[in-house]
Amino acid sequence: MSKQISDAGAKYQKGITTLKASVQSSNHQLSFQCTYASLRAEMFQAHTRLLASCATVKSCPPPAIATAVAMATGQDVQRLSHFAAQMTECSKLFRCLGEKYGQLYRSSFNADPVSLQNIETLQQSCLMISHSIDVLMKTSQPSSLGEQGSSVNKSFTFRRSPLSLACTEILQTVEELAIQLEALPVCHSQTECLIQASMTLLKVPFIFPKHFFSSQQATFIKLALSPSPRSPSEPISVTLDTQFVLKVEGVIERCQKLGLYRHVQSVCLSVTWGAEDRKQQPIDGKTSRDHVTSLEQTVVPHHDYFSAQFLLQFSAQSIYHVTVSSSVIDSFGILWNTGPQNNLQIKTTDSASRKQRTSRS
Repeated sequence: MSKQISDAGAKYQKGITTLKASVQSSNHQLSFQCTYASLRAEMFQAHTRLLASCATVKSCPPPAIATAVAMATGQDVQRLSHFAAQMTECSKLFRCLGEKYGQLYRSSFNADPVSLQNIETLQQSCLMISHSIDVLMKTSQPSSLGEQGSSVNKSFTFRRSPLSLACTEILQTVEELAIQLEALPVCHSQTECLIQASMTLLKVPFIFPKHFFSSQQATFIKLALSPSPRSPSEPISVTLDTQFVLKVEGVIERCQKLGLYRHVQSVCLSVTWGAEDRKQQPIDGKTSRDHVTSLEQTVVPHHDYFSAQFLLQFSAQSIYHVTVSSSVIDSFGILWNTGPQNNLQIKTTDSASRKQRTSRS
């Protein structure tokens, strides 16, 4: 089974390469398709690592000194083994994968509700596996589901997809086994349960969401910054004794059916700037790298147009990298990280030295 999972992951990698090679313009980057396929490949890798870690419990028992340490500290003998460290890494891997699915969900503003449900179910399946590892291996780290365990179980119950039903069954089995083996040390029963859970999820027929192939809603944001440099590689010169006024303008572009699933209520603009590492200068005992500043502003578009102004203050002579990012808020108040990012370089100079150079010339 491990070889089949590895082969599937390799085929997904080839598919991702083909998707990236098929991008012909900046307007059709297939970002959702590439990210979705990449997360699917990462999920195969995570399951492969979990199965391999479960198999090491037979070949990597705790060291001889572990029994004495466990008696002195009151810990479980299995926690002091290399196997426990491997399982902890597997839990973190699935938890990180669940967070990435959450990021994909929040960036899919144009996706249909069924596709969003597909992403959310995949996210919860990753968090459920991480939660199962934490519970069965009796790790001290906080659970992936935490207080949301009961609500997640209910959300699986209300959905009737094969993956959600499999997750509900696995979660119930894990919780029952954890209660039965609560007073016993970690043994093969826990690893067999995790192997069975992994196999159950991998055997569920996989269906790509509709948004992977087509979208009936297309809403995009275009940003323009002013002042703008003469060339993209040339920074804008600013003196330290003045504040830099950055104006951000944007237009909401809609294609196909307008507001089919959700529409933009307001736009959240964020400006972050920090100095280059090689130009760091001490400021009150701290370097300029520690002074990464950010500002946010929420604007309501008028006839699909919006604008905002930011006052940027620089504290040292350096080259600052300014990043302007945008996200949208729909009519339900949900924040979607679907906007673009624009970058700008600012070169700060001292007004006194600048005057001195001007007088010499």
